[in-house]
Amino acid sequence: TALHFQQQALEARAAAPDRFLAFGAGGFFQALENIRGPENCWMDLAEDHPGIHELADYLVAGQLSRIEGYARSGVVDCIQLGDDWGAQDRLLIHPNTWRSFFKPRYAKMFSLARDAGIHVWFHSDGWILEIIEDLIEIGIDILNPVQPECMDPAMMKAKYGDRIAFWGCVGTQTT
Repeated sequence: TALHFQQQALEARAAAPDRFLAFGAGGFFQALENIRGPENCWMDLAEDHPGIHELADYLVAGQLSRIEGYARSGVVDCIQLGDDWGAQDRLLIHPNTWRSFFKPRYAKMFSLARDAGIHVWFHSDGWILEIIEDLIEIGIDILNPVQPECMDPAMMKAKYGDRIAFWGCVGTQTT
């Protein structure tokens, strides 16, 4: 419950009063895939099956409870969220599907954190250029990892660096 996460944050702050305090709140796409199985999940999305909406909303409600607890504590600096949306050279899903199904749900999570003054850190491996503007629009502050094998960090900095921070930009596949 939210109270559990509130208490967890207060204990962490008491143990490290002068540290930047970040907590992971996860994502929900990978959970959808794990619960339904990848093939079923992708078919549910393609068919816009009502059950996939219900399951996604259930998973997001759990994330919102976690974020609410961290927000209520008043001591959390950053929430870490994320799902892997990129292959090496393309988005895993059509951007319109991502925008209609996933973006509004992430927006709920991000806005709850942002309204509490908490920074939003978002992780996605791979090439995600088509949704970066969307992520900025709904409130990310930090994007991770910006894989140089997939996206050019210099271009990313030039295009988005005045609006978000980048965490990573090290080629873990090549370094």
